[in-house]
Amino acid sequence: MEREKANQETFAPYGNKLWDLRHELNELSKKLVETHASNGKTQSIREQIRRLEGKDANAVYGIELDAMERAIEEGRMDDAEDHGERVMNARSHLAQFNLEGLWVGKYGDHGFGKWQCAVLYNTIHKADCFSLAWSFDEQL
Repeated sequence: MEREKANQETFAPYGNKLWDLRHELNELSKKLVETHASNGKTQSIREQIRRLEGKDANAVYGIELDAMERAIEEGRMDDAEDHGERVMNARSHLAQFNLEGLWVGKYGDHGFGKWQCAVLYNTIHKADCFSLAWSFDEQL
């Protein structure tokens, strides 16, 4: 519960706020390219981008996963553990990793049913793999 509350405060919620955040990141990226091309100072733009990326759970997930893998390759296990914690925090906020559980509802014309979904995670060599184990029961 504590981690969920902290993540809600850290990451932008799904919907318009997330779309607005990503639009702003896109605009800042364009501005960064233009400023760099004209030999302007890019430090403040880069800082804004880093600050906003920290609010996008998907961006944090990718950045921290890469950092964790680099730390493991370099033998910095304490750093890898810290990055791994941030990976898990971001992952817990991403819908594609929160499918596990009992899903009950009307699925098609045949009426109500329930799905039991279990998710197994395995992070291997820069590829985040997960598999779903599910079963469907029409008897509701």
